[in-house]
Amino acid sequence: MFDLQRKYLLDQQVEFILSAIPDYELPDEAFSGPLAKFGEVMIKKTVVGVQINLNTFKFPELPGLEKNPCEELTKPELKTILENGAFTKLQQNNLMLTNWIPVLVETESDLMFVLRKDLMAVVEGDKENPNSLSILTMPFPSHCGLQNCIDIYSQTDKTCYNHVLMQIRNTLKQSARVKSGQYGQLKLEIAVEEFQIASVLKALEAIGLSNSLFKVNSMNRTYDTQYVCKLAV
Repeated sequence: MFDLQRKYLLDQQVEFILSAIPDYELPDEAFSGPLAKFGEVMIKKTVVGVQINLNTFKFPELPGLEKNPCEELTKPELKTILENGAFTKLQQNNLMLTNWIPVLVETESDLMFVLRKDLMAVVEGDKENPNSLSILTMPFPSHCGLQNCIDIYSQTDKTCYNHVLMQIRNTLKQSARVKSGQYGQLKLEIAVEEFQIASVLKALEAIGLSNSLFKVNSMNRTYDTQYVCKLAV
């Protein structure tokens, strides 16, 4: 089966495969050293999981939240950032993740693949050359109720904190599925750089979700990890 798949990819002139792989059941050695089998690691991010009871949780009125410098982008504005090179200063390799799906943004087709998704982009700073960016994948039905993800591209703790607050509020206030009342649980994953974990936890504490954390891995790690790997065909 693998040989047939590889032949198909080669016939389509595919050079490499990008995969976002969780470390749920895998040792660290699976991603580095002589035992690595998934290819070159291009991105490594920490994933903080939060289980939200939609029947009881209400986003609190936080002093100063309305002055949060994060601004929502339209999809044409997000397209501009991806086209003009501004995204490359926020993420190495110009590789964007949206809910565990990696896209190396190089062609018009790559752009359209990102922009057709049900997402909300938020930035701090100049809309054409921002200091930070987050992508909220809107909640979708899953086995646990609803599920979604916030992918954050930020260089400082403060901006990461702002994005977490703004995008969780956007999740609860702007998702039609959340507001429908048909779902009782929301499984939210927040993907950040490892050094930003404290900022995420601080934001969750500020809105009363610090006791709602979850993890999937069975390897005694405190948090799950997301690896984006590039494997030659």
